[in-house]
Amino acid sequence: TMSKSKEIAIENYEPQEQIIIPQSTREELEYNLINRNIRMSYSKLKNLTSPVNFMNALLEPKTKNAGMIEGSLADTLLFEEHKFNDRYKIVTDMPSETSDNQKGYVKDTLNYLKQGLTFDIAKENAFELNYKKGKLSDLEKLDDYILTLHSGKECVSQEMYDKYLAITDNLKNVPEIQDELSQAISFQKKIEFEYSGWKFVSVLDLEADYGFLDAKKTKACDTDEFGRELFKLGYDVQLGLYKLGMQITGMNNNPQAKYLLFDDKFNYNLPSVGEDLMNHSVKKVEFLVSLLNKMVDERAFNASYGYLKSKNTIYKPKYIAGFDYEIFND
Repeated sequence: TMSKSKEIAIENYEPQEQIIIPQSTREELEYNLINRNIRMSYSKLKNLTSPVNFMNALLEPKTKNAGMIEGSLADTLLFEEHKFNDRYKIVTDMPSETSDNQKGYVKDTLNYLKQGLTFDIAKENAFELNYKKGKLSDLEKLDDYILTLHSGKECVSQEMYDKYLAITDNLKNVPEIQDELSQAISFQKKIEFEYSGWKFVSVLDLEADYGFLDAKKTKACDTDEFGRELFKLGYDVQLGLYKLGMQITGMNNNPQAKYLLFDDKFNYNLPSVGEDLMNHSVKKVEFLVSLLNKMVDERAFNASYGYLKSKNTIYKPKYIAGFDYEIFND
């Protein structure tokens, strides 16, 4: 006879939802998107120009280029200089920008260290993967660089540090920028919020009573020029998320925005963001998140450009001139 506890167990048995074990990184990404357990951000959302582009951007391994490192170094020196040593280390030798072997060697050594191999064995394995000839000892100069990255810090050269220290010191001495910095409630403020079924995370460079200020290192410091650049780089998506984030978390019901633009020639500019651009930016985020939900709900992960258009027609641009028939009227 069946034991009492087994009978109860069978009676209360509910079929478990089948657990799908993703077979590849791509399947894992699709699974996580379907279950809405991926944290969204401006850098992900701005890639939704087509489902294919979005998926490719999320599958690409995260790498930081020199521009990104320079931008975050400038932010740290400008807003939180006291945290420099927690985030960066000045190193003498870095992999050569032009040497794929050195870059591959660094990347593979870091992967082996992550897997728990000792530094020496990690280096030997990585060397074998990237070099047919030569001596491992020639690459010892990169030890400091590799161990710094492994510790979670970024590496900067003395030259880069000196350059950005001069630029940010110059900015801090400008009276109108000093005025902005003195109004700060917090710097590099991380905000996490839920919107339309997704968890979002954003970081505000500077939070103030009026809203927020975003610092951008850019070649386009002129207001009009940056205005064009802003749309090209998807910064409107970022503005919209900052505004929504502040509203949803209750930090500010109607945040205003300003930019601190600067380049490496000591130019700077402090434009504010117009109401019309702020409204457009929020609408753009709402629209993109609706597209994201449509794509995920319809499992349209392989769809391309036409998927996001109701009318998919090429029209004659306004700037294409007509024909000059006057020449026949001799």
